[in-house]
Amino acid sequence: MRIILSSLAFVCSLICIPLVSAHGDQPSFEKQIGPYLLDIGYSQAPVPAQRVKFDFDLYTITGADVNYASFNDIKFSITKDGQSLVSQTIQNTQPNVPTYAYTFPTEGVYTIGVTYERGKDTPLSTSFDLKVSNFYGWIGILDGLSHQIAAIFLVIVAVVVFTIMILQRKK
Repeated sequence: MRIILSSLAFVCSLICIPLVSAHGDQPSFEKQIGPYLLDIGYSQAPVPAQRVKFDFDLYTITGADVNYASFNDIKFSITKDGQSLVSQTIQNTQPNVPTYAYTFPTEGVYTIGVTYERGKDTPLSTSFDLKVSNFYGWIGILDGLSHQIAAIFLVIVAVVVFTIMILQRKK
């Protein structure tokens, strides 16, 4: 019985590992440039006419250590088919993380551009393509619920394990 309970606990641990990341269960784009990790998170799978919130972090990587790196502001852009839709400078007011919310008007592939301005240091720039699709509609709903679903699952497993342990003690 102990082997079964230990195995169940191990399986639950494996199920929860994907929920642990810099952005929890939220999607993100990360790119390493030298010792820097540029980390752009977004709140959900992008769907037309639904607001997506972007957040911007910058880290330094030294061996196994990852630390927050300071930056003054970011230059943020969104383009589609070569047409500029957004071009914004967002100031970094520490300790908060700079954010920007945008509602994508239509389906398609959008290019997200980000430049981290660091005073006199060389700016760090990256871009990535983001697919906006109605297919993500139901997945976007699940994005916000995955922590709650995992928590409910773990509570159920804990209750079952606890009940089995009590029943085993009574025998």
